[in-house]
Amino acid sequence: MKYFQKMSVDQFITQIIQDDRDISKIIDTWNMEKEEITQIVIEHFKEFGIFMVAPMEHAQLIYDQIHFQLHHSPKLRARLSKIQSDIEKAKAKHTRHEAG
Repeated sequence: MKYFQKMSVDQFITQIIQDDRDISKIIDTWNMEKEEITQIVIEHFKEFGIFMVAPMEHAQLIYDQIHFQLHHSPKLRARLSKIQSDIEKAKAKHTRHEAG
């Protein structure tokens, strides 16, 4: 990554989420694709008008905000809840099908 040049928030966040071990530890247990998580986090930044990042100046701030979003984002929580609900419904349907 070229830390001296401004880059799009999309590119910067995608790179961090793909490469960071601490972030991977958080999201690897989720039943959600990294790409979907990445898009939700990127949307958050764009909603606040952040479209470009100067990595040398903003890297730690963006990194901290990604961590915060992974733990507290209502959109991520709602999506994870929906996925878990769908999994439970599928398991229940499968169990009923086997019993019936």
